[in-house]
Amino acid sequence: HTPPHVHAFTGSGEVIIELLGDGKVRVDLREDAVRGATRSDVKKALKAAVGAHARLVKLWEDAHR
Repeated sequence: HTPPHVHAFTGSGEVIIELLGDGKVRVDLREDAVRGATRSDVKKALKAAVGAHARLVKLWEDAHR
């Protein structure tokens, strides 16, 4: 299911992060993209997703072929 995305589980909740085609990420646009996560947790999750972007996109593509 598109768009490519990952679920980041934090100490306090979950964040759904879209993997954009230009190496960037953003919090998914759906209403429930942040579930119980703090603003700090969201920032950390986004930073981690940027750092692992290429690997995450490959894993997502492999899983959704």
